[in-house]
Amino acid sequence: MTDEPVVVVDIGSSSVKAGYAGDDVPTSIFPSATVKWSTGTDSIEVDMSISNDDLSRPVRRGVVKDWDQLEKLWRTTLDEIGLASPESASVMLVESPHSTFEDRKRWAELLIDTFRHPSILIGNSAPLSLFASGRTTGIVVECGAGITSTVPVFEGLALTHAAITTDYGGQDITHNLKRLLNEYSHITMEHADVRALKERMVFVNCKEPSAKKEHLVESLCTFGLPDGTDVTVQNDVFSDSVEPLCVGRGPTNEPDIGLIDQLYDSLRFCDDSVRSNLTYNIVLSGGCSMIPGLGDRIGRDLKRRQSEAEGRGLGSSLADIPVRVIPDSYYREPGYTIQRKIAPWIGGSIISSLSTYKQLKITRQEWEESKEACIQTKCI
Repeated sequence: MTDEPVVVVDIGSSSVKAGYAGDDVPTSIFPSATVKWSTGTDSIEVDMSISNDDLSRPVRRGVVKDWDQLEKLWRTTLDEIGLASPESASVMLVESPHSTFEDRKRWAELLIDTFRHPSILIGNSAPLSLFASGRTTGIVVECGAGITSTVPVFEGLALTHAAITTDYGGQDITHNLKRLLNEYSHITMEHADVRALKERMVFVNCKEPSAKKEHLVESLCTFGLPDGTDVTVQNDVFSDSVEPLCVGRGPTNEPDIGLIDQLYDSLRFCDDSVRSNLTYNIVLSGGCSMIPGLGDRIGRDLKRRQSEAEGRGLGSSLADIPVRVIPDSYYREPGYTIQRKIAPWIGGSIISSLSTYKQLKITRQEWEESKEACIQTKCI
């Protein structure tokens, strides 16, 4: 362990996960939103019952858009975990896979210069997710609230040249579900209620297209509305809402590339010598990875995508490589499967609890002596 306590924080588009190094789960998970106060005070409370018009989300699609509001959110984060003195604790910060050098530099300025933390370490969420699964090599499919990324990792290092990120995630699935409920069943619900329904009912369809409409009666689903009314809809409403994540090429609010093609392209961009290890260790992480059927669909469609490429003479080096998705209905790891929603945070907790954290972190002295060199050489 390090001499000073280490705070582990993952600020996403939807929620903040915060806690201490070595813990199994975060101390606090709360929405990554701040209240727009007219008084100008920095003391805030995040309350999702407040109207969306009164909320500001500093992080959108995995990118910090409002650094002033982020500073307020950081103060709230420290309050949530009970850290009264930032000067006494190091920070292990989880960053989005497509964060830039300038983003890391701004984070370092905020944490070291503004809040006076003695040291920090910034880590890419993909390797951290992989560490949480007990691996150092694999390809991480991270499906969050605002983005979906496929990042190959070899021996703990992200292969950034093969990483692909699309601005599509759980919040878009929620919008799809709200639209489909209204179009097909004339059901109108508040956004928060649709989000809760999504987390309960949405699933990925793993049937072949020809079998999708079979057993019509069995495909009906009944659920209760907030006013107590029971309604019955086709199960297709719940599977269709997530289908654009897998196949893409939909309306303007849907991704140009589906997750299967995105994953295939990331693998194709990697060297032949590491591709088999990556394909056999496809690790799911993030909140949307909890959607039932996603692992099975990825495994089935990726194998099919490989076969199609081989038939066109475009991907013979991928055709015979076995595919394993972690987790799917055939392969589950009890210690990781139930916690993959917070996998990046868990990976950060593991890394920052090791003795090697002392060598990895950026100290205040190093930051003051050579800011850019620190960011370039000491981020995971």
